[in-house]
This record gives sequence, structure tokens and C-alpha cells, in this order.
Amino acid sequence: MDTTELPLNLFSDGTRRIKHFREDNVDWFSGLPDSLVIHIFSFLKMEEIIRTSILSRRFRYLYLSPPYLDFDSEELSAKLGDQYCMRTYLDDFMSRRNENRMLRFRLRWLCFEPQSDENRIVAWLCNVLHCGVQELDIEISIGRQGTFILPAMSIFSCGYLEVLKLNLHGGHLVLPSSVFLSLRILSMKSVRIFHDSFGDWISSSCQRLETLNLENVIGIVKLHITHSFLEHLLISQRSGNLLNRIDVSCESLKTLSIKWFFQLHKTRSLNISAPNLQKFKWMGNIVSHYSLKNIICLQETMLFLVPPQPGVMAMESFKVVDLLHTIRHARVLELNCWLIEALSRQDCLPPSLYDLQDLIMDISCLKDSIIPALASILKKSPHIKHLTIRGCGRLGLVIPGNVAAGKFGMIFWENEHFNDLRELRTVEMELRGGKNERAFLLYLVRQGKVLEKITIRTRGTHLRLTAIDQILQGVKWASPSLQICFVESQSDQDLLNE
Repeated sequence: MDTTELPLNLFSDGTRRIKHFREDNVDWFSGLPDSLVIHIFSFLKMEEIIRTSILSRRFRYLYLSPPYLDFDSEELSAKLGDQYCMRTYLDDFMSRRNENRMLRFRLRWLCFEPQSDENRIVAWLCNVLHCGVQELDIEISIGRQGTFILPAMSIFSCGYLEVLKLNLHGGHLVLPSSVFLSLRILSMKSVRIFHDSFGDWISSSCQRLETLNLENVIGIVKLHITHSFLEHLLISQRSGNLLNRIDVSCESLKTLSIKWFFQLHKTRSLNISAPNLQKFKWMGNIVSHYSLKNIICLQETMLFLVPPQPGVMAMESFKVVDLLHTIRHARVLELNCWLIEALSRQDCLPPSLYDLQDLIMDISCLKDSIIPALASILKKSPHIKHLTIRGCGRLGLVIPGNVAAGKFGMIFWENEHFNDLRELRTVEMELRGGKNERAFLLYLVRQGKVLEKITIRTRGTHLRLTAIDQILQGVKWASPSLQICFVESQSDQDLLNE
């Protein structure tokens, strides 16, 4: 019998069977086979396993065998009492566990005595590696002055490891010389690495790596990622880091997400070569130099870029039209307010976005400085099917706009001759009651021959809602059969959390 099905058989007649157990005081749990008890232990917290282990000699043996172990120093210290008792208990647990197979080991540890605790943690990791662990998830608070050294691992002991996650809360990590034969996922967060050849270590020690996540990895000045099997890459760096150059050359890369903020006083460079890249997200400050090569399979692109300092509106060396040219094959494109306004200021026509089907614009409102660039992008997107215009918020940087401004009326849009908007099916738009919004929306309704649905979002005052209601009445009059949905828009904080 499959042990995973046993609980269903035991409780097949529902609450009546449970009531029967309670009335007869039957200890059904002790009668379960060892394999099922171990399986149940895998879903319990460590303190719950400890409580269960004192019930019988059999459970004291079985509680050493669960393949999934989660240790949290805060939770365990509350249950076991003082810190010394907790560390002694875990030392004993690890030493008695022998080499029972382990699939995942998760450790959340606040170092009370950094040097002593670090040595203990290394000993625990050596033990779980000898148990053939597949996933290591380590979060250690050692402080900015602390140093953590991953234990030296033989080819045998690290041959099973597939997932490695490290969070040192700003502590220094010494990279091991071991070769991770089976490692597929590597995640590093809040880690200091003073290693000139970190990228070389990735390519040589993690040759089968498929996913690499680097969040606030401090100490690296030049990051070079060259890998044959890497498919997913995330790089997230806060302002104040030393990183000034990112080079990515990965033939198999499918998704790339970069969130890079920095100060103005240093030159920054971004170079990407990924012929199979499908999803590209670039959020942060604009760089002084960038190169995006061989990006021919792109499906989705999100560009949310701003100057390094508030109030700096443009850098002459950063041409938005050139950036759009490199991602012109994308089917889904999301742009923020600053990029659209910069395109208007630079007075350049965007490239032909022939493959574009879904256009998303994150703008404060349809102010006069945005309309020319919006019109140019739409004219260059003959096959657009879904258009979304929503309020600014993802970067928390809004360029103020005058809602009342409205020199681009129906005459302007009619003169643009958007004959290629005939494939437009849905429009989602945040209205604030401006004249530009009214003219643009009415033109879309009249021009969109297959337009099926318009979703209106708003978060304005009563006065603004009155103006929006007038816009909606005009839309309904222009197309009585059109489906119109009216919803309350997300707050700026909700957008930031997406």
C-alpha cells in the first residue's frame, strides 16, 4: 500500500471515524508504519517534532530521520530555553542523525557568539552534506564584520546538492573551492564577496547552473557572467554598491531581470549578449553605456529607468530610440514615464515595433509632454491588440503633470491617421479627468473596429470623478455595444509591491 494514501483510508468515512477514535481512545498514530510517521514528521516544525519524540522510544529514533529539516533559532530558543541548551541540543541531534538521507535543510540562525556559532554551523553543514542533502537554505545573522566560510566539500558530498540559498545579512562570504556537480539553483542575498573573479567561479564551480539570483551582493566591482547552461538570471543592487560594470554572455539565457540603482559620480556599463533571451526586465538608473546584442527571440520587455539623481531629466548619451531598437522584436512592452518623455524631448521617431501586441505605459497622466511620443509609438505598432495606461508608481518617482492641460484634442488624433489600430481589442486606462484623456479615449473608440472592452481605473476626488463620468458618457454614445468596466485603481504602494 502506498503510504501517501494511508491517511485517506484511515479517515475515509470523515468525522464519524474521527469521533470513533476519540471515543475508544485509540492511538492510531503509533500504529502507523515507520515510513508514514517519517513522512508526517516532514510537515511539522522542529519544536513539534521534539514534542512528539518524547512520547516513545520508537519516536525518539524516528524523529532523527525526516528528509526535511527546518531550524529557526528564535523559535527553538523560545521552546528550549537558554541559548546554550539550544546549541547543545542541535549538536546532539546532528551527531546522532548519522547519514539518514536528507532532501532539504533550512537554517535560520542568529549568531549569539559569532566565532563559536560559525564553527558549529560549519559542522552541521558537513553533517547534512554527508547525508546527501539536495537543498540548502541558510540564513545567518553574523553582522557586517562577520565572515562565513562554506565547508570544504568533496565531489561525493556535494554531488547531490541541487539548490543553494545563502543570506548572511551583510556578512562576508568566502567562496569554496569545491565543484558543485549537480547545482541547478544558486541564490545569494545580502552577502559581501571580495573576489575579483566571482563570475569565473560561477562558470567553473557551478557548470550545471540553471538559475542564479544575486540580491545586494556587495564588494564586486565588475560582474562578468559567462555560462553555457544558465537560463534564469536576477541581479538586484541597491544604491551605494561598488558595482560599475555588468557583462552577461549566456547562450541559453531565457529570463534576465536587472534592478540596479547607483550614484551619479561614477561611470556605469551594461553589456548583454543573449540570443535566446525571452523575458527582459531592466529597472533602475540609466547607465552611461549599454550594449544589448543578439536579442532576437525577445517576447516580453519591461523598461523602468530614471536618471541617477532626482531632477536630472536626461543624459545626452542615453538615446531612448536606440534602446527601443534593440528590443524591437518584443511582443509585450512596458515603459515608464521618464522614458516616454525622454523620447519626446529627443525628438526621434521610434523604430517599427511590428511584433508588438501588448503595450503597457506607466505614466502619471496624459500631459502634453507625453502625447507626441505616445502617438509615435502607436503609429509604429501596427499589430497592437492590448493597450494599458496606468498611473506612475513602480519606481516611486513621478514627474508631476498638469491634468488640466489639453492642447491635443480630437483634431490632433484624427490627423495622425492610425489606420493600423484596427486590431486593438482591449484598453485599460487610468483616468484623471483631463482633456487629453477624453480626446484620446474617444478616438480609440471610434478607430478601434474590433475593440471589445475598456477598463477604466480611477482614484480621484469627487470633482475629478464628475469629469470622468462625462468622458464615459461620451464613450458610451460613440459605441453603445462596447463593454466598459469601472474599477478603483491600485495605490502607488501596491504598484511598488508588484
